[in-house]
Amino acid sequence: MSRGVFSLSMRFFETVHGVFLDDLDAIGVLHNSRYLSFFERALGAFWHHLGWRRTTDYWNRPDALQVVRENQVEYLRPVEDVDEVKVRTSIEKLGRTSIVFGFQMLPMDDGLPFARGRRVMVKVDPKARIPSPWTKAFRDLMDPWVHSSAGPGSAHAAEPNPNEKSDIVIERPKGATPCPTVS
Repeated sequence: MSRGVFSLSMRFFETVHGVFLDDLDAIGVLHNSRYLSFFERALGAFWHHLGWRRTTDYWNRPDALQVVRENQVEYLRPVEDVDEVKVRTSIEKLGRTSIVFGFQMLPMDDGLPFARGRRVMVKVDPKARIPSPWTKAFRDLMDPWVHSSAGPGSAHAAEPNPNEKSDIVIERPKGATPCPTVS
């Protein structure tokens, strides 16, 4: 079970996760694929903390339809054996149509991180299935969480012209549509 911790001054959201026997690989360390699962759970807890629940009501909640553009994990040292770990979630950047989350997996004593990573999500228009700008309400909700030297208001400070091209491009074959999952 994860427990969330909010820190406005450091701008991260933290969850605690158990590492179980079935998370380990043959040599007794956390399997490489499980790191993304822990990051996914931490992100889900972050959305839940903000009052968002999994929804498919994209017409009434336009910012809910997001697709994963990129996942990146840097494995720094192994998580060995059954234990508990902390995952810190932060927002590195809020673009016109994208959001970049940063993650750190840490031991319970706040020692050296086991891993760090990032995930780029793109907001997608539910009808056109193309990148779409975030709403002002979403930007307001994310503003306190965005890491920036600009401080509060940074989610709006760098808001580009709505007529500019998207900051993230989703390339897909003609006729193909992205999977409409919410992460």
